[in-house]
Amino acid sequence: MKAEKGFENLESSIVAPLIDGDEVLGVLALYDVRDFPYEEDNLRVISTVAKHVATAVKNALQFSAQEGNVLVDPLTRLPNARYLFVSFEEELARAVRQQVPLSIIELDVNEDNSAARALYEACGFQTEPKPPGRTLFIGRPL
Repeated sequence: MKAEKGFENLESSIVAPLIDGDEVLGVLALYDVRDFPYEEDNLRVISTVAKHVATAVKNALQFSAQEGNVLVDPLTRLPNARYLFVSFEEELARAVRQQVPLSIIELDVNEDNSAARALYEACGFQTEPKPPGRTLFIGRPL
């Protein structure tokens, strides 16, 4: 079996599992190009570090899961306003990166959208006068 580039000269390794409770989250592995056998003391240190890394990994996984929950309404499971803002920023960055125009159409279900219009204009968006019906075009110059 052919080793990947940069890994062909590895001579020594030591591995400790990343365990949180009963769940195995992964492994912490250290490699060395020297033919240097790791000792019991090295294993003790890496095992201690692995416990802390496992806690950090578990916290990061929980945060990631919670962040996903923040983007949807818990009752309807539909995207909420935060999701719209996050996805807007991603789409804006993509449009700038790819140098393509970006258009947004908002459907306003309220009769009075003056607060929304003021907020959009304060954020640097250009708003066009409301055409007949309940729509408002909003766009940010690129």
